[in-house]
Amino acid sequence: PGVDLGGRRITENKIPNQSYEGASLKLEVDLNSMWEDNPKRLNHVKSSDFLDVKVFPTSVVTITDVKPKAGATDEYTATATLEIRQVKVPFPATFKLLSKEPLMVEGDVVLSREKVTVGKPYNAMNPMSIYDDVKVHFKTELKK
Repeated sequence: PGVDLGGRRITENKIPNQSYEGASLKLEVDLNSMWEDNPKRLNHVKSSDFLDVKVFPTSVVTITDVKPKAGATDEYTATATLEIRQVKVPFPATFKLLSKEPLMVEGDVVLSREKVTVGKPYNAMNPMSIYDDVKVHFKTELKK
């Protein structure tokens, strides 16, 4: 289980060649569309304690610097820049090409809540404290 970001749309998709090196992608996420099994937790994530969705209803993810991963077939590294709550921070990302028609990718990026100023910093002395790193796994079709 986890949070599903249902309302997302690709606003820019540039694939310069069949190797995908140098490709870029811009994805806009409607944070109001988030869904998860636990309504109480979802409302807390949407609150001003974390994402403050009433004030900042959208987030933008920009993928750049796509390069083939050394020694791997159909695997790539990239920079995923997250713009959320008027803060813009780049993070390393990895993904695998699942299919070319339709263009499907699956991968991971680890985001730092502290770098994007979401929530309070992790405190090991507080059993309710949330870790700073948030692993985001994605599997999606890349179409405009």
